[in-house]
Amino acid sequence: MKKLFLLLLALALVVGVAACSGDPEETSSASSTAASSSAASSASSASSSASSAASSNDSSSAASSSASSSAASSASSAASSAASTSSASGASSDTSSGDGDGTATTKGLTQFISWDGSIGEGTKLQAAVASGATCLQLTGLNEGPEDGVPGVIGFNYEYGGTIASDNGSYDDYNILVFTYNPDSWGYTLTSSLGVSDSGKDKVEIPEDGFVIAAHKDFQEKVDAIKKLKPETVVFPHGFRATEALDSHIKNVTATVDGSVTEDEYGKPIWEIEPDSDIANYEQFAKLNVEVTAKVYMTYDAENLYIGVVVDSPNHYLPDAQTGSLWRYDSIQINVLSISPTDDYFVNSANWNFGTTAGKTQQAQTDNIFRQYGVGVTDTGKDANQLFCGDASIKFGGKNVSKRDDGAQTTTYEVSIPLSECGKKGETIEGKKGTTIGVSISVNQGDKDTWKNVALRDGGGIIGLNDLSKVPTIVFD
Repeated sequence: MKKLFLLLLALALVVGVAACSGDPEETSSASSTAASSSAASSASSASSSASSAASSNDSSSAASSSASSSAASSASSAASSAASTSSASGASSDTSSGDGDGTATTKGLTQFISWDGSIGEGTKLQAAVASGATCLQLTGLNEGPEDGVPGVIGFNYEYGGTIASDNGSYDDYNILVFTYNPDSWGYTLTSSLGVSDSGKDKVEIPEDGFVIAAHKDFQEKVDAIKKLKPETVVFPHGFRATEALDSHIKNVTATVDGSVTEDEYGKPIWEIEPDSDIANYEQFAKLNVEVTAKVYMTYDAENLYIGVVVDSPNHYLPDAQTGSLWRYDSIQINVLSISPTDDYFVNSANWNFGTTAGKTQQAQTDNIFRQYGVGVTDTGKDANQLFCGDASIKFGGKNVSKRDDGAQTTTYEVSIPLSECGKKGETIEGKKGTTIGVSISVNQGDKDTWKNVALRDGGGIIGLNDLSKVPTIVFD
């Protein structure tokens, strides 16, 4: 009897173990689905919080601003987590779909257009993306429509001469063409075709602008854009509309001594002045511009060399303000360790966003994006500051700046070690063919006022901090 009891007990254990094990793939799928659902729910909740925070009348309340930023960051992080978990379980996060209220499932968190300048700063930008009130997210860039899949597609100079596609039809699409308007310092709507119009596949892509193809499911947003005033700027986030600032630089070792000449650097890669289309003087009154600049750049195996000659009646820091360079007369420099057009920036083009949960400033955390400040005081003291990037990696270069009151110029010269830019083991290589991103801004300020000259579309530094707008630099 005892033996029979033990045999039956063993049989029961075997059956029980088999029942609990189940199919490994099925168990994994169920767990993944639950996790994805939870993450998506968190994203939705956080997005609603962000929308609520953004719509409240905060009257520059720090608490409300903080709440909005936190909620928007949570929305971005949770959405990323949901997409990541869904992808891991075998579901595609790129459904490229839309609905009648203009909501799109987009390939890139930071690829969209906006038409309200008030969302230019980080916190407001996050809240606006979460609520979608004055922006339209893209579902694709430089690819034709897919029949049966409503989308919002952007086209720029990289696609070709027209938006003609071998894929789907534009029959159910609106076409919006935006061209750079120097009077508005940005892109304005110059032409459009509606759903019932013909010849849409023949629409040309401006050399200095972009085209948006929006399915009729997004008609409400399209109509809102068409009603904008002719001078209203529509900003392309996360993708470029021009390659006018992209440059090649020579392999030349510069002597960092505060003297920048064409004999040493060659001709300037950028000449920043009000009449050029490569800079933004929006913060300066017309005919009352106080600053112009020439930018020089070279490289060698170890360093990136940058020289900036600023022409201004007074461009130097108060001696006691070397810890707040950006607030006073100085220059800011962005360095991206990879090309600004790299796929990495599909979800990290704006420094306030990131692809990983909890990393809302992904490019900075990864040290792919570093931002430096350089200045000289009224007593001739050199100053530098790391604004963005991995703070544990200290600036190891050299900066020498000199003020010439007679010529009314200030010369800034700096060497930036390539080894301190980029992920560990993936820093910049100082050799022919390397492609990186570099941008500058010229700050003009004192204790009462602050303004700056930025490169085109902010150059990835000012206002929108859109890293896709950092110019591409190729090592020759």
